[in-house]
Amino acid sequence: MVRAAKEHPSLVVQVGLQRHYSPTVRRAAELCRTGALGKITHIQCYWHRNASWRRPVPTSNFDPRPWGYPDLEHLINWRMYKRYSQGLMAELGSHMMEIVNLIYGSMPVAVTGFGGIDYWKDGRETYDNVVVIYTFPGGRKATFSSITTNARHGEQLQILGTEASMDLGWNQATLFREKETPELIKTGNQTVITAMGETMKMAKSDQKGAKVEAGTKGKVDPTYLALASFLSSIRDGKKPEVDVQVGREAAATILLANEAMEEGRVVKF
Repeated sequence: MVRAAKEHPSLVVQVGLQRHYSPTVRRAAELCRTGALGKITHIQCYWHRNASWRRPVPTSNFDPRPWGYPDLEHLINWRMYKRYSQGLMAELGSHMMEIVNLIYGSMPVAVTGFGGIDYWKDGRETYDNVVVIYTFPGGRKATFSSITTNARHGEQLQILGTEASMDLGWNQATLFREKETPELIKTGNQTVITAMGETMKMAKSDQKGAKVEAGTKGKVDPTYLALASFLSSIRDGKKPEVDVQVGREAAATILLANEAMEEGRVVKF
């Protein structure tokens, strides 16, 4: 895709990592980059479900073979087969690891991990659970786990800094201070945090957390915003935020993780 984009410079190419466009994610990434959490040393990513990831296959006379699928099972449950999918790391992990790359401002330098088909013995070829560890420049770490046997953690990133931590979801983030600072001022039913000269209003939360409310007007669905941004790039002749190079870096991040798990070794980038 990178080569194709270079060969056709007049075309606008945007990669479908739509969660990048979530107002909550964008604001959280800005806070991380500007030091509101101190020095970020670890990011823990969870995409946990309590289901097989398999979709039911209806009885139908539709023939999917002209489109490269031998039967409806392979068409509907394409995520289960290596011919079409890189499994949990690609279909789920790519969205989170792109955000990790964004926050750290770089790609990893090495990755290792474990995965397997351990719980759903139903003929699938891609793993039903993965746990990987990345190391980034400066010794910073990130982990990603995706399991299909427990949904407790759901979909979230836990960003750990020397001054604060953040639980980041796609539509809501909660900030936890390591200690009280002069920038933390409590007023009535709100907590006001001043970060790099900008005041953010945050609703109170338990456990000394503060929920970050996205300050955006109109639509906030990440897929809608990604499409809107794509159209704006076409109209204005601007490079998309998630272009082929960002997509390439996210793809390499997850493909090398799969390679590390399959070969049982540490893979360097």
